[in-house]
Amino acid sequence: MREVRIVLAAAVAISAWYGAGILLRRDILGVLMFIGPGMLFGLGAGWLGHVFGRNRFTWGTGLRSAIAGGVLLPPLFGALVAFGGMVDPQLTYMLFVLGAWGALGAGVLLAVVVRLGTTSRRIQS
Repeated sequence: MREVRIVLAAAVAISAWYGAGILLRRDILGVLMFIGPGMLFGLGAGWLGHVFGRNRFTWGTGLRSAIAGGVLLPPLFGALVAFGGMVDPQLTYMLFVLGAWGALGAGVLLAVVVRLGTTSRRIQS
């Protein structure tokens, strides 16, 4: 079952990268410029996900979060830039600012979900 999930996740990631390359009117390599911000956002979200249990955050956890962000977020960033550039070039800057706030909010939401999950596990045991 785990292998099926890995293959499905890889297929979704490849199609998202290809679709973002088409939106940017380039190939998949045009999306590569968004890997750095994607990894940084992934690392930040992973760190914020452990805000209530900081002793559980390790550099291994951070590396996994950065890799996940580097694989999953660049197509999203590329699509946002492409759509923003089509509508209004000034909108692109606003999308970057809103994206940063969205990442912060997603990290806090993830931290709350992780915190609630660990609390319910302690109550059950």
